[in-house]
Amino acid sequence: LFVIGNGDGHVYALDREDGSVSWTFETEHRVWATPLIVEDTVYVGSMDRTLYALDLDDGELQWAFSKDGAFGAQPTLADGTLYIGAFDDAVYAVDVETGDERWAFQGEDWFWGSPAVSEGVVYAVDVKGRVYALDAEDGEEIWHKFLVSDQNQPVPVRAGPTLDSDNGRLFVSAQNGSLYALDIADGFVDWSVPAEGRGLSEPAVDGSLVYQSLVLGTARLRALDAVEGREAWAFPQPEED
Repeated sequence: LFVIGNGDGHVYALDREDGSVSWTFETEHRVWATPLIVEDTVYVGSMDRTLYALDLDDGELQWAFSKDGAFGAQPTLADGTLYIGAFDDAVYAVDVETGDERWAFQGEDWFWGSPAVSEGVVYAVDVKGRVYALDAEDGEEIWHKFLVSDQNQPVPVRAGPTLDSDNGRLFVSAQNGSLYALDIADGFVDWSVPAEGRGLSEPAVDGSLVYQSLVLGTARLRALDAVEGREAWAFPQPEED
């Protein structure tokens, strides 16, 4: 099955062979988030302030987790727990089997993008560019860092962070086009590289390179050295004078 959320408030499961609808599930608001499918369960958040667990085969509701803010991104699963940010300025840890809340961390603004999780630490960034490292067991803050521009202004961030465990860095693509690399130990900004356009999605890491997609700029995709931030290439390449 191909499962997707829609702005009409429904989750649709389509047959991958012919596109026919296998089942639908109706929420009470728009579904902006990408569903997470794990084995026989679909986990999907809605702008109706609820995270749903649905049976993959027939769309039947298994459990629902409701809070005071909309869920605009895909949850992240690690060690039996779903981690997800919400528009009530909080990050939640939810039991994957029961939908029970394990803990909640109260931040200062919306969490839009998906968290990243590794080795017992949850990394999340809010829409004002505050990056948090939280203990995955109890949600206690380990550190936080406030990303700023060259003019020392807050940097809006819509997408979640991307973790590069091999190099010990966390990458954040900001709406002003800049790509930030933070040390996962303490949140220190190792480097930041500006770009024309806007960064609205998570970077991707493969080996020694980190890839950033951009909109409304001359480059739509660029690859940078993950350790030092040097640009390796950009697509499309700038036109020569």
